[in-house]
Amino acid sequence: MRALILFLTGLFPFLFVNGAMAFVVPPLPALTLVLCGGYAAVRLRRERGVEPGRTAKLLYAAYFALLFFFLFFLFRFSVYHYAAVLLPALAACIALAAARKLRVELAAGLLLNITTLCVFLLFLPPRCSDKLLDRINTEKYIRPVFLFMGNTTRPDRGAFRLYDGVRRITSNSDESRLFFTAKGKGNEKNDAGFYSLRSIDPRIPGSEKPIRWSSSRIYDAELTPDEKYLLATDYDNGKLLKLDAATLEPVESRPTNPYPMFIVVDRIFNRAFVTHEGNGTMIEFSLPDLEQKHKKNVFGSPIDVAVDWNSGEMYTSNWMFPYMLSEIDLHLLKKIRVKFPLSFVGGGVALDSARRRVYVSNSMSGKVFAVDRDTFGTTGTLRAKPGARPVLVDEKRKLIYVGNMLGPDLLIFGFDHRRVGSVYVGRNCRALYLTPKTNRLLAGTALGIFEVNVDLLLYDERQRSTRRAQKPGKHGG
Repeated sequence: MRALILFLTGLFPFLFVNGAMAFVVPPLPALTLVLCGGYAAVRLRRERGVEPGRTAKLLYAAYFALLFFFLFFLFRFSVYHYAAVLLPALAACIALAAARKLRVELAAGLLLNITTLCVFLLFLPPRCSDKLLDRINTEKYIRPVFLFMGNTTRPDRGAFRLYDGVRRITSNSDESRLFFTAKGKGNEKNDAGFYSLRSIDPRIPGSEKPIRWSSSRIYDAELTPDEKYLLATDYDNGKLLKLDAATLEPVESRPTNPYPMFIVVDRIFNRAFVTHEGNGTMIEFSLPDLEQKHKKNVFGSPIDVAVDWNSGEMYTSNWMFPYMLSEIDLHLLKKIRVKFPLSFVGGGVALDSARRRVYVSNSMSGKVFAVDRDTFGTTGTLRAKPGARPVLVDEKRKLIYVGNMLGPDLLIFGFDHRRVGSVYVGRNCRALYLTPKTNRLLAGTALGIFEVNVDLLLYDERQRSTRRAQKPGKHGG
């Protein structure tokens, strides 16, 4: 009976962590049970005056290492948003442990469970409320291109669900068709309810029902060089799909490794590269026949990619990987350099070709780092907010855009890395895109796709700055 009590005591700190992260890290529950067994064995033996064995001591040490790793990781991630809750909880737990009212592991476990709950609340997108619809309608600098709830006048509230959202955006060269992948609502006929592929005319928002193809979970989509076909990754079935760009009807497919994610199309040498989740494998296919040419491990776990075709270099922002940024030679399919060790939560990555820089975001800290591509040294830092995800460089306007998964604001920075403005686009922003012809900025979020009127926003900011500069001081004339 005592052994069971000790086992449950050891399990208590990891209750919410397992509930929240077991689907992301499937081995976590089994690992937790093993470490809790080691914890209980050591405690029980010491209570009986018996020296624990070497294996039990190792599991006991690993138990505390895992406990404090999760506590540090999740507390640091969420304290920015929930400081009013977490800082008093931290003080209380330290006081209880110091006064020997609670064992250290129980005090740390109590704080870990509170922190895990806060992190879970962070990732809950806003529900379709009247307040939310008013915010969309009254925001001066955005124009809805596509909304999951249909429109804001008579919205289909049932179409807006938790964790829906746009994942990737692209368009043809004349901008007459916009293609994007998004998490579908899953209650329509032949809708798998995962990442669906849709095509709309962005020039006439709301005038037509989107062409939609979602018989499987589609992650990314890119047009072939002739723009007749659309390549898409079938995440669940491990395939590269070739679809008719006009109708989205499947033409052919090729097998890939499990969990294909990003597609990179080389319009110079007519080839396509497919990255995969987790294992760092990249496969090269020739176009238009989709013949597999090469498959190699490129030492990366991309959560976003950016390519310079002039040099043949690709940069990946990595997720849960020893290094946050990887530089890859696409000609050799080989890692060149890596940067930011032990920064496991990469977000977005973008190139500034003119100044030979690459920008990469750290989702946990909210910082976006500017890296010199020649020296691979850090040349500056943009201070965004925790949850920072996509990064996009606008070389024509000399601006850098940073989206956020947790906050609803798109942040805008100048090339001097100073923040020049922000605009509401909704939470869970995973996709930013500049149209190829007119350089319009599109933001994909949990609400849909918005066109951001950057020029008007910057004009208003300049006007406000001018008025502030002209305003007399307290003792002015």
